[in-house]
Amino acid sequence: MMGEIIENYRIVEEIAQGGMGKVFKAIHESLERIVAIKMIHPKLLSNDRIVKNFYNEAKIQASLNHPN
Repeated sequence: MMGEIIENYRIVEEIAQGGMGKVFKAIHESLERIVAIKMIHPKLLSNDRIVKNFYNEAKIQASLNHPN
């Protein structure tokens, strides 16, 4: 997966792994910005509750604003 481009993001490295999936360091190609991408484990996609929680977590994180 390292070096793979997903949409406009180039995966640089895996930085964490947990029960719901993996977190990767990536670079947004056109903005040249480092981001973290969390990917849910494919076997969990059939569990509607887990997918809903995953999206809720993403919405909360997207609303955060911090200078660092």
